[in-house]
Amino acid sequence: MIGPSMVLAQSTGVSFDTVMRWLGNSIYAAQALLAIWGIFCVFVILSRLKHLRFRNEQHEQEFHRALAGALSHGMFDEAEQVCVQPQYWPTAVAQLARFAIENRSLGIRKLRTAIVEKFQRDVLDDLDNRTSWVQTVIRAEPMLGLLGTVLGMIGAFGKIAGAERVNPQDLAGDISLALLTTAIGLAVATPFLIAMNFIVSRRRSFEDSVRDGITIFLETLEAALGMRTPVGV
Repeated sequence: MIGPSMVLAQSTGVSFDTVMRWLGNSIYAAQALLAIWGIFCVFVILSRLKHLRFRNEQHEQEFHRALAGALSHGMFDEAEQVCVQPQYWPTAVAQLARFAIENRSLGIRKLRTAIVEKFQRDVLDDLDNRTSWVQTVIRAEPMLGLLGTVLGMIGAFGKIAGAERVNPQDLAGDISLALLTTAIGLAVATPFLIAMNFIVSRRRSFEDSVRDGITIFLETLEAALGMRTPVGV
C-alpha cells in the first residue's frame, strides 16, 4: 500500500515527515508568538490603567482642592496649570479637566458630551484594542492546539497506512505534536482568561473613578461659570 508520505515524496521530493515537522514547528512558533504578544498587551493595559488614575484618594482630593481654589476665583489659566502639573497630568481626570476648561465656552451640557467622546476616543478605544488582542489570544491558543492535534493524528495515521508494520517509536513524534500543542494551548489560554477577568474588574473601577472625578470637576466649573443647570455624568 502506498501511503501519503510516499505519494508526497514521489511528487515533490519532500518527505511527509519533513512537512509534518515544519507544520508542527510552525504551530509551536505561532503559539509562542501569540503568548508573548498577549503578555505584552496585558502589561500595557494594566500599566495604562495604573497611570491614568490617581495614586490614591488623598492624591485625588489634593487635585480637586487645587483646581477648586483656582476656579473659585475665576482663574482659568491657573486652573489649567494645575491640570498639567507632573503629579496630576498623567491621570485621565486631569487631562479631561484641562480639555473642559479650554472649551468652557461650550457650556456644561455640551462639555459633558464632548468629555465623554474624548474619553472614549483617547483612552477607552486604545484599551479596547489591547483587550481585543488578549481575547484573541484566549480563543486562538486552543484552536492552534486543536490544529496541532489534527495534524499529529494525520501524521500518525499516514505512517500506519503506509507500512505493514509500524514501530511505535515512529509514531511518538506525531502523537507528541497532537498532545503538546493541545496542552500548550490550554496552558496559555487559562492564565490569560484569569488576567482578562482581572482587567475587566480594574477597568470598571477605573471608569467609575473617572466618572466620579469628572462629576466633581464639572460641579466646580459650573459654579465658577455662574451656571445653575444641574450637572450629571
